[in-house]
Amino acid sequence: MNMLEYAKTILKKVSFDKEIFKREYKKFVTMLSDKESEKLIEWQQSNFRDTINGNNLKTKGNKDEEV
Repeated sequence: MNMLEYAKTILKKVSFDKEIFKREYKKFVTMLSDKESEKLIEWQQSNFRDTINGNNLKTKGNKDEEV
């Protein structure tokens, strides 16, 4: 299992709690490569849009923004 798939697995398991999901999501976005981070962001937007406000998604390019 690669890191992107691992991140998705963990995020699915913690999706019951928005705060835990946000914390883990932030960690994975910064830990993954740029390409993998973009894939994770797209995955999150299509699967868990309500868990994190889509307008304030944290990406590698805007690490200071709130999630």
